[in-house]
Amino acid sequence: MTVDYGNPRLDDYKKLIRFEAELSGEIKLATIFGESSKVKELKLNKKLIAIRIRIIEASFILKHKNTKSTALQSDRFCAF
Repeated sequence: MTVDYGNPRLDDYKKLIRFEAELSGEIKLATIFGESSKVKELKLNKKLIAIRIRIIEASFILKHKNTKSTALQSDRFCAF
């Protein structure tokens, strides 16, 4: 999945969240069946997905922070 981290879409974020949940289920199943090599691979993949999710969350925060600060500045200019 290709994600534009500078301008992420909410759909991409949702897909990553769902994929992370799916990985959690696969990890549980692999643990139950005793597939240790698959568990290691899935846990590593889950960590990478979690990092991608955090990057998108930070991008959303920064994007809205910039929007909020420009809105506040324009309100100050209108008040005079």
